[in-house]
Order: sequence, then structure tokens, then C-alpha cells
Amino acid sequence: MTRPGFRPPPVDSANKPNNLGETLYRTVLQLSPAVVVEFGVLNGYSTMSIAQALRDLRAGHLWSFDLWEDCPYHHGDWAEVTRALEAAELTEFVTLGKRDFWDWLRQPTRFDLLCIDIANCGRVARAAADLLSSELARDSVVIFEGGTAERDLAWWMVKFDRERIAPLQDVLGFRVLDERFPSFSIMPDEAPRQK
Repeated sequence: MTRPGFRPPPVDSANKPNNLGETLYRTVLQLSPAVVVEFGVLNGYSTMSIAQALRDLRAGHLWSFDLWEDCPYHHGDWAEVTRALEAAELTEFVTLGKRDFWDWLRQPTRFDLLCIDIANCGRVARAAADLLSSELARDSVVIFEGGTAERDLAWWMVKFDRERIAPLQDVLGFRVLDERFPSFSIMPDEAPRQK
């Protein structure tokens, strides 16, 4: 049986113009993770991209967390994301939840792949690198939004004087997976490359 393949999620996202969902989809297919944890759902673009790969693998589950209406800035709507997942027939591969990334880091759960898109800056990238050095996540992979010099110049990074991510590449050991704005990076840098 052939795989259904990737279809761009029909929701708004900064990742949509450059079709970065397909990058996530292909990477998940290659990594074949059993447990995926995601922080930063917003409208569900990355959630649906990852879930399509799990569907096509016929294995794995995605635990997607957001602060939803408790986020003081731009946030998604749980009910709308649920409807979008239902319309795409992806609900069996995803469990939505409400959780803060920084709280989760105090007692992280096991994962094969962690996807982070929570207003990422150097602080977030450093936390991900620290997590990968722990016994819990030693054989795991992290994908995070950002990692390029262009992304480091996003208006909110400049306005709020956030630590840039790109200069940390050698220190933290990540590589840029897709440099198209807003970009995705993968850690550790020796994680499998797309074919």
C-alpha cells in the first residue's frame, strides 16, 4: 500500500509560505519516532505535519502542548485545532494538552523526538541541548524553529533583546535542517540527514 503523502495543513502559520511542514513530515518519516512531544501548537500546522508522517508510518504518537488562551501573546484555539485534526482524520495520532515547556523541563517525559516552537531564542536552544545531554534523552532528537541569522532578526527577537540562536550552532551542536524562513534546526547535528 502506498503512503498517502504530505498535504499542506489548511491552517495559518509562519511556516506555511515556505512549506516547512513538508520538512517536518520528511524528517519524522526518516526518524520513525515512537514518541513525539511538541511544544507550541498555535493553529496546528506543525502538529498536522508531524501527525501525517506518523499516520504514514503507521506507528508513533504525538503529544502536542501549548498554553492556549493562557499565552499572553499570540495563541491558538484548542477547539479549532481539534476540528482541523478531525477534518484531516489525524486525531488518533495526536493528544493535545495544556502544558508549559519550562514546567515540563523540571520533570520531562521520555521522547524520541521533541519539536519546539515557543518563541525560540538562545535560552530555549540551550535548554534543549541540556536536555539531550541527560540520561532521559541521550538517544533522542530535537527539532526547533529557528537557527539562522535571518530568523534571529525577527522583530520580537530584536524588540525584546532575546539571545540569538545562530551564533550558538557550534557550541550546542545543532545544524540547520531547512534555512527557509523562519527555519528549522535539528539537534544533535549528527542526527540522520534527509535523503
